[in-house]
Amino acid sequence: MRQILFSVLTALGLTLALAVTPVAAQAAAFPSTIIRNNGVVSPPRCIGPLNGATADNTPVVLTECTPVWNGFAPVAVSIDNSIRHSSGKCLSLSGNRLVLRTCAVGVTPDQQWTFRAVTPGAPDNVWILGQHFNFNCVTPDGNNTAIGTQLRIQSCNFGPLQKWVLPPNPGSFGFSFDDGTTP
Repeated sequence: MRQILFSVLTALGLTLALAVTPVAAQAAAFPSTIIRNNGVVSPPRCIGPLNGATADNTPVVLTECTPVWNGFAPVAVSIDNSIRHSSGKCLSLSGNRLVLRTCAVGVTPDQQWTFRAVTPGAPDNVWILGQHFNFNCVTPDGNNTAIGTQLRIQSCNFGPLQKWVLPPNPGSFGFSFDDGTTP
């Protein structure tokens, strides 16, 4: 009887601890990385918030390269398709423009992204970054490559300004990806 009571109390304590722990604290930890352009511009440009700001609706622009992004996976749940800034905010859409915004509970479609390999298997680590549920891709506004250029989505054309380089195995950073090898 004591053993059963002890088991029940232990399980109750673990359940209570998990219930009062914030979701962010329950998340799987992923390393951060940069999301860099495909070498069209020298020096390379990366995706980042304007002037390093972290307020909601901060424009996401081409910027100097600093490792500030990772994916997210709540404990016992698969990757939620979000791309998280080091501030904890999500890459989001406002109209067709990319912004930084507080992550929605359950992550809404405007915060879901997938990296798609340009070449099956991604041997060159070059990817198209697009919305998870359709085929719109991240592109610099007006095809401009200057630092501070706002990023937006448009139909994918696989042009050089829609190609982004990641380290091998984007899943190790918590990103949703399709390497083109699964039918």
